[in-house]
Amino acid sequence: MDVRVQTGWDNDPAGRIRNLSLAPNAKNSLFPLFEAVMNSIHAVEDRFGKDNLSKGEVLIELHRTETGDMEGFTVSDNGTGFNESNLASFRRMDSRAKEKIGGKGVGRLVWLKVLDEVHIKSIYDDGSSGRSVSFDFKVSNPTDNLTFLPADRSTAGSIVQLTPYKREYALHIPKKASTVTNRLLAHFISYFINISHPKITVCDVDAEIDLFDAFSASVERDADYRFDVVVSGASADFVCHCFLLPKAISDDERSTNALYLGANGRAVKRFDMDGVIGLGHVDKRDSHRAWSVIQAGICDGDQLGTRPDVGRGVGVL
Repeated sequence: MDVRVQTGWDNDPAGRIRNLSLAPNAKNSLFPLFEAVMNSIHAVEDRFGKDNLSKGEVLIELHRTETGDMEGFTVSDNGTGFNESNLASFRRMDSRAKEKIGGKGVGRLVWLKVLDEVHIKSIYDDGSSGRSVSFDFKVSNPTDNLTFLPADRSTAGSIVQLTPYKREYALHIPKKASTVTNRLLAHFISYFINISHPKITVCDVDAEIDLFDAFSASVERDADYRFDVVVSGASADFVCHCFLLPKAISDDERSTNALYLGANGRAVKRFDMDGVIGLGHVDKRDSHRAWSVIQAGICDGDQLGTRPDVGRGVGVL
């Protein structure tokens, strides 16, 4: 009997997404937003360069139901857009296109854990003219309803519609724009300590919040402490940026003092420092601010982003 067997991998996107661990709760409800904003920052870096991030713009629109409940977000940017290589990477499961900057090629799959589909529209420069591409990101087809049209290449950028959320996740989205802002600040605090950063704005029905303005108004910068560590026989440089933060920006419900390890522009690992060095909450009288504060340190170094783990953890030395 002639038996024919197909060889090689046979991907199962539905199974891959089903196996992602993302329980419906307040913390996980914002992961799709974090991923979209991170992608926008990368797109801005690709277009303008890492030293010209200030030319970049990222807009986060909050979507609400008629009763005022949150149901999702739209994230737009003026980055490089979904050109042919970016679109090919987007279609590839566990793509290694962003491996050098800590990307694991799995973040966008979180979108399909939380939403049934994501509509994406983008304009990019193909080298000779501008092109517009739009499609629906679905489990059954990552580029469903794919459409290309001529466009003005000077208006490059992307729009990602993360709405509406599945009900079990939508119920946990923070209700206030200020809370969403604080969670974004906590997650991307590594970017806001840099001189060059994109302009990121959160827009709600009756509010428009500039994230850097919110960061500057809320955070007291203490000092930067530089130190060396020998890694694999070679000296590696690190810097610890120290801040006083309002408790609202803490990503920990107990608002404890913390040390974050930063890799590739984001804080990705948190260590509770209260039990390590015996620190309690800093009394508000120790600061000219009119609120209770906590101490936070962000430790950054090239070695922390060299070997990212499979999930969303910190790079490994």
